[in-house]
Amino acid sequence: MTNRDDRIREIAYFLWLDEGCPEGEADRHWSMAEAMHDSQPSERKRLEGEPPGEEPVSADRRHPSGGRVIGNPTVPRR
Repeated sequence: MTNRDDRIREIAYFLWLDEGCPEGEADRHWSMAEAMHDSQPSERKRLEGEPPGEEPVSADRRHPSGGRVIGNPTVPRR
């Protein structure tokens, strides 16, 4: 098995769980998982959500240089 197949299997498993563990839908779940895996990264993020532990950073929370803003820039640190 390749890493790709392992990841597709994992995605298919979670699709199956999300649908209430229906029987006889393995091929459909695999096809959906392949499509999700092979989609562009931005599309995959839209479908799967943010990775655990990462919050989305909106454009207004970015530094003008393009880097992430750490903390709350409107509250002075003491």
